[in-house]
Amino acid sequence: MITQRRIKTAVCDAEQTFENCWSKLLDIQKGKLESVELAKTIYSFQSVLLIALYKLQKTYKEICEDERNVVDRKPSRFRVRLQIFNRYKQIIIETIDVGKVIGDSFAWFFYQGHRQFLRNHHEHEPITEIPTGVGGRGEIAFIQRPKIADYFALIHSTTSFLRHLDFSLFDPKEWKVFALGELKTREDKDKNFVLSMSLIGENLGQRKFPTRPAVEPPQDLSSQQLSPKAQTRFERQMKAASDSFRPTDIDGNLGKIKLQTTPVYEKLKEVFDKSASQTWEGVKADRGFAIVGARLHGSSLFTRLTTGVPEFNKSLPEFAVVIQDKKLSDNSIRISRLLYHSESRYKLLVGMRPVFWWPISEELREALVFKKFVAVTFYNSAFLIEDLRKAGIEVSVASNHVVQVRKTTAKIKSEISDIGYFIDMVQDYLFSDSLVVDILTNYFDAVEKADLNKSIKVQWDFDFAV
Repeated sequence: MITQRRIKTAVCDAEQTFENCWSKLLDIQKGKLESVELAKTIYSFQSVLLIALYKLQKTYKEICEDERNVVDRKPSRFRVRLQIFNRYKQIIIETIDVGKVIGDSFAWFFYQGHRQFLRNHHEHEPITEIPTGVGGRGEIAFIQRPKIADYFALIHSTTSFLRHLDFSLFDPKEWKVFALGELKTREDKDKNFVLSMSLIGENLGQRKFPTRPAVEPPQDLSSQQLSPKAQTRFERQMKAASDSFRPTDIDGNLGKIKLQTTPVYEKLKEVFDKSASQTWEGVKADRGFAIVGARLHGSSLFTRLTTGVPEFNKSLPEFAVVIQDKKLSDNSIRISRLLYHSESRYKLLVGMRPVFWWPISEELREALVFKKFVAVTFYNSAFLIEDLRKAGIEVSVASNHVVQVRKTTAKIKSEISDIGYFIDMVQDYLFSDSLVVDILTNYFDAVEKADLNKSIKVQWDFDFAV
């Protein structure tokens, strides 16, 4: 039966690895490493992180197995034990998410210029579970040697935003991702791993890859191991991957909208500087926007996870008041936790940068990622709604708080059924909602000027280079 001591050991071991990876990220960011040391750091980063996540996932599965045994036996204090198991699972999940933030920070360094690929990945569900069977051990073996000829493999399972297939191949000379790959692993009769790799990409025939070994398994061996259902799924995945490298079919370009904004990072820093252990502090960061934060007690990640977030004190409701305007009819308060949402798994919003790459201090970045500091945002979208209406844009708010915008003229009708993405930009990535007003008004103006004569679907292409 798994114990709290076992959970604590798992989390503390992972934290030590995460801190090592964080240190490597800082070395990469600061550009202080010589070329040989830089290559060594980059090549070793993913395997170390993946092994830590693999161990955490195995611990999670052990908890689930113990939980199933308890359910089958229904011993005394049955419900209490289930509550303990649920808490253990939550601790492991939250620890895995810390590792995913670090994995995103590493992979984004290579992927940041590939906006089309990022959108394609975003169309798939995040990889929330690290494979722990033969496939997981095969991934570890594969990424322990990430250099393939002149190229470099990026494993997807350590991230939240790389979701399609198992890995990407990156060409450092061209500084581009040129292929996606799927791994299949099996054990031979001597318990050795046999890995097969399928690639989809651009101009693969013109690229140099290692020659095949003299002795190798039959070419159709991996496909023989797949059931018909799995084979169909594999073929579907590879087709979708192939589509990622084809030019996007578009009827035209509405043009570029170039805007400038200053996210309220300095207000986040102000809250961080004011905050104390287990005590909430806050500031009004923008019209309709406030940030509150508290430093969490505990020298280890395990202690901070088990101690939890302090209860809101009596002064916090004032921040919900100061961001409202009684003259506006659509006052409402949305509450969100920065980086780690309380009711969902961590995932990076498409087009956004990981916290590690935000222009804030090392201390604040580390505090957010390692849960030494928790920040909660209060947002009132009434000001945004009012400005959009003043600009001639129709706005409707559903009972579930989904905001829909449309503009109708004699020539055209254009509609965005949910501007939740833009609200997330404000609440979770600290953009000013004045920027959202500028984006949407410029968009509707561009649509109106395009003189369209048929129904179309518009694809956004954001590049938030702040």
